[in-house]
Amino acid sequence: RGRFAHAMVNIKDGAVLLYGGIDNVSVPSQPKKSVTPQLASADSWVFELSKNQATTWKKINTTKNPPARAYHAMAPFDNGRVLLFGGCFPSTLLPNHGENYTNNQWIFFGTGKNVYQWEPIDTMYMYPRASHTMAVSTGFASMSPRIYVFGGLVLATDYSSSKAVTVQVQNDLWYLNSGCVKGYEGAKCTPCVQGTYSSDVTLDNTLCDSCPPGTTTRLDSGSWFLG
Repeated sequence: RGRFAHAMVNIKDGAVLLYGGIDNVSVPSQPKKSVTPQLASADSWVFELSKNQATTWKKINTTKNPPARAYHAMAPFDNGRVLLFGGCFPSTLLPNHGENYTNNQWIFFGTGKNVYQWEPIDTMYMYPRASHTMAVSTGFASMSPRIYVFGGLVLATDYSSSKAVTVQVQNDLWYLNSGCVKGYEGAKCTPCVQGTYSSDVTLDNTLCDSCPPGTTTRLDSGSWFLG
């Protein structure tokens, strides 16, 4: 079905991931009438182009899934992984209600041939926002790729009264070092074995470490940095 306010990114040669958006909208015929609120989608689709130019859409079913949203952004990086960040939750049609913005994020990655998974990442220090853009810089040999977020809409707050004031257009630039999601390791992001962990503080590709005595996992959070 047709939709808008969705996001699409390349995940491998001849394959593109589509996630979310709004696929059912009622626009009033008379300007004075209000727009009927619609729900955002939470579905994932992969569009594939074969060598003979045949095309197919395939709906992806995963054990975990990001909450439905629109006006979000996604960015691809190494090994076919994709980072999803922000957007509006389902109760808004247009991105002008800041109370419904989110700053949660998910990584989409392959776990086998044509088998995919979504995993949430707990990160801090970025304002909830919508209608922003994302891009990846491969950097230099001495640094890992970075995922950048620029602009978008955020909620401006009167901190003296803790009352929302208005939705504000941003011109800030943030970046996050790319790599494996928490609990996976190495260039191919394979799962850590039982009794070990990997931190997603920088989302790098380092190997899993042994758990500290008396613990079974480590729940570190990655951080966005102001560029």
